[in-house]
Amino acid sequence: MARVKTSFSRAGISFGVLVQTICVVFLVIAANVVSFQYFERWDFSRSQRFTLADQTKQVLRQFEAKVPVRVFVYFSPTNLGIESNLYNDLQNLLAELQFSARERLRVDWIDPTRDAARARELQAKYNFDGNQSLLILDYKDRVKVLPIAELGEFDLSGLAAGEPPRLEAFKGEAALTAAFIELLNPKRARIYFLQGHGETPPGELTRLAEFIGRQNAESYALNLGASGGIPADADAVCIVGARYDFTDGEMETLRRYWKQNGRLAVLLDPAANTPNLRGFLNELCIYPRNDRVLRIIPSPTEPGLVFIERRVVGSFLPDSPITKRLAGAVNAILVGGTSSLYLDLAAAPASDLQIRPLIQAAEAYWGESRYTETDKNGVRYDDGEDTGQPVIVAASVEKGGARDDRTDVATARLVVVSNSGFLNDSVVVESAAQGNLDFMISVLNRLLERTKLTGVAPRAVTSYVLSLTETQMRSIAFYTLVVIPGAAALLGLIVGIRRRA
Repeated sequence: MARVKTSFSRAGISFGVLVQTICVVFLVIAANVVSFQYFERWDFSRSQRFTLADQTKQVLRQFEAKVPVRVFVYFSPTNLGIESNLYNDLQNLLAELQFSARERLRVDWIDPTRDAARARELQAKYNFDGNQSLLILDYKDRVKVLPIAELGEFDLSGLAAGEPPRLEAFKGEAALTAAFIELLNPKRARIYFLQGHGETPPGELTRLAEFIGRQNAESYALNLGASGGIPADADAVCIVGARYDFTDGEMETLRRYWKQNGRLAVLLDPAANTPNLRGFLNELCIYPRNDRVLRIIPSPTEPGLVFIERRVVGSFLPDSPITKRLAGAVNAILVGGTSSLYLDLAAAPASDLQIRPLIQAAEAYWGESRYTETDKNGVRYDDGEDTGQPVIVAASVEKGGARDDRTDVATARLVVVSNSGFLNDSVVVESAAQGNLDFMISVLNRLLERTKLTGVAPRAVTSYVLSLTETQMRSIAFYTLVVIPGAAALLGLIVGIRRRA
């Protein structure tokens, strides 16, 4: 009996060990599978330089895993040209792109100084002379070539004094995303800017035109009086700061375009007398008010003295696919006069309209109804007469279609901004106004059916300086040279004494 019991207990122990081993192996495999398939990454850098924009991620997912896009980097790290300042940023960007795209993107680095044979092969295949550092994108026999030097914005003002060029912004992600879009959609979208009513021509909005080009789109001027209608190939129509009103015939053309699932962006000049254009917006439950958005700010030098601030700082609201990514990240800077918008949300459902506010003026602003008298009598907020918070200065309208943003169907879409100066070149070059172009590109992407995509702005290169006083420097030296080593020595002495004891 004792032998049987011993044999049984040994068998039970062996079976238990086997089960435990299987469980451990299963848990290890399961942990690896889960961690490989379901994971999160965080970017704790102050400038979020390693975080890809939503647009970039969405574009990468459109490539096929079986036919990945090839990126050839013809670049030597020993290059002494201006593009040498971009090497590390480009390397980090391509690593993030590969991680996000997985098998949809392949990157090959070719150093012409170390691999001359591979460099000559690439030059023969893509027909370039090899004197420039290039990014070559190849997808389904479609090729896009980007000079690496154009991926950065440089300050060259110090060259005359013998100083090297200084990198101000890295726009590699914006350029590569635009190239990816162009590879996926060879046909460029056509955006028409209406003319003939004092509108700002697209040729004067050079920064906007540059960003539109990055989105695989082209801008054209269009005079409704001369053309007789909106071309059939129009993907979107923009009205930027019309100072004179549209004729009844022109408004009928716009209404017909809207009813045919047209896409419109209207940037209003609050000082313009355009009853026909505003009447069209009223039909869509958007009413531009006859006021001016402003605030008062105290003088930093003279107590009791205040200034009227007409430069509006606006916050992007998170409840729209147009501004969702921008909310809390950047602000809109509106200059040149801005009015508030009344959105008739109660009447919109009866007309099958979906209205969403996009930009709201900061808390200290209000819509002043007596703006013409402010220079003489000063300004103050009058409850019941002026427009209080929330002060909406931009909104979107969509007619028909699904109400779920994840479902993309053909609908008529319109975006209204009660300011037309926020896209001027003199405004968008300011670092505080970087959100202006990002917002407008997001608007155009929404109008062009590229849902949930947003613009990709250049990443500004920032330098952080730590200023320390002499007392702080002495404190750091004392702790690093005396306190910390002394504490370690004291701990070692105590341990040694205890061990001997």
